[in-house]
Amino acid sequence: MEDKLLFGVFPSSLIFITTKLEKPFINKPELYMMNNGEGEVEFQNEAGLTTEDELPRIDETERRPEWETLSRIYVEFFWGTGEGCLSSKERGAAITPSWVKGEKQWYIKYDKGGGYFIIIPGATVKLKQRYSVSFLFDNLISDAIPGMTTMCLYVQNVPGVKDFSVSIPLYKEEPLEIVRFSADDAVVKKKGTTTLRWEVKASDQQSLSNFGEVENIGSKEITLTETKTFCLKASNYLNQREEAFVTVEVSNGRWTVEAEKLETILPVKDVNSEQNHALFSIKNKLYVWAGDSLYESSDGLSFQAVSTIPCEMKAYSISWDDSGFYLFGKDSELKNAVAARYELSKGVWVKRLFPYDIGQEAVLILGEEEFFVAILFEAEQIAIYKKENSPRRTWRLLSILDASSYGALSWTTFEEQIWLGYGEDNRFWIRGTKDGGNWTETYGIEKELGKEMFWILSHKKGLFAVTRDGIYGKRDSEGFKNEAVIPPRLQWKKEALPFVGIFGDKIWFISSNEENRSVWSYSLE
Repeated sequence: MEDKLLFGVFPSSLIFITTKLEKPFINKPELYMMNNGEGEVEFQNEAGLTTEDELPRIDETERRPEWETLSRIYVEFFWGTGEGCLSSKERGAAITPSWVKGEKQWYIKYDKGGGYFIIIPGATVKLKQRYSVSFLFDNLISDAIPGMTTMCLYVQNVPGVKDFSVSIPLYKEEPLEIVRFSADDAVVKKKGTTTLRWEVKASDQQSLSNFGEVENIGSKEITLTETKTFCLKASNYLNQREEAFVTVEVSNGRWTVEAEKLETILPVKDVNSEQNHALFSIKNKLYVWAGDSLYESSDGLSFQAVSTIPCEMKAYSISWDDSGFYLFGKDSELKNAVAARYELSKGVWVKRLFPYDIGQEAVLILGEEEFFVAILFEAEQIAIYKKENSPRRTWRLLSILDASSYGALSWTTFEEQIWLGYGEDNRFWIRGTKDGGNWTETYGIEKELGKEMFWILSHKKGLFAVTRDGIYGKRDSEGFKNEAVIPPRLQWKKEALPFVGIFGDKIWFISSNEENRSVWSYSLE
């Protein structure tokens, strides 16, 4: 009566093998069982056993009352390469059954010792004539070789059905895989060249955008005048399809590795705040402020410490102009807000008062006018003040912006305007104002990294936004354009920011990799 129950595997009795365990192919074969006989077939589990209970093995000789009334189906895969070839997340813990809608639940348990699966009903289950039930084996991985193999089934203790076993042939195939699709250079100059390279396995047809059909292993040299994304598509007779994309950026500037494995006295990161992780240039010299100290360099590579904070102050933010810089923070003892000005020509510190609470601040100079920007974290506001030309030189509040949804913030001056950059969940906003009250220019850049730290930098060539995924430039009246991606060797994590700023006609990057500090530059010419 074993022909009363018929078994099959979907889809197409195929198992795709894994050739690299670091990139496994997940199989999800579905075993279906059909009642091909007369009348119903009843599967029993009178004791209500589950996967948490001890279940009988395929060749079990021990007799227990709860096992006498337990129907079971054993499923064993023969991958062909020995023990350990069948795996899943947590060795079967994630392998789940599916069943026909309306039927009672079934259980699947993986027997680690025997290397097979046991299927049992959750209670008494009746399978009607010409009805079927299916079981989904999720997350199966085979590291076998291509060829034939089998799935063996052992049906035991089903009332009205004699115990029997059956083998289902399976075909092991290599899956379609785009092993590699890359460009030798992620960024090129305008009219620059690079080479696309690819390798595809188990594919019958491959096509590359702009080039049509290509071999499964190959390369193409390309010349670009604008940023372009290339698509590699592959397919095979099993109706498997894969595609991969590579973007090559055309840059108005040029990347240069200025130094690798740099030995420097610069700290890896600021000890107080990532917002005070500052790099800036004044009169052909490069300065870094971090870890309560000021560092100076003539070439952007060799630094020396030139000053430290003159009082018990914990600095949170910094701004600079052509003759010095300001530090903003709080008194370490009194806990009140303080600010200090450092004059480079004199090498002295001067305390100054500003209309602000503890937050993130900047003094910005536009011609003869002096503005003060304060980000008030507790109030979730941005306040902008202007110093009056009256004898008392008091500060006048110009505007207050709601900053409740803002993440990272940055600011600078460019073409006689104050520019404020701020991030939201999926977008950067960059806004410009000439008087501190009316925001006449607004630009949005859609990026998922919106609330991460970024830099707004000004240069005679334009206004630039530097993010973890690229550089955006505003060189004309049309707004910001994506100029370049960050080279892979320079890319950083959000908790390990580089020093970024303008130095000469370049954007200067000093990495925060403690074991291999490097210096990169992006030419704006």
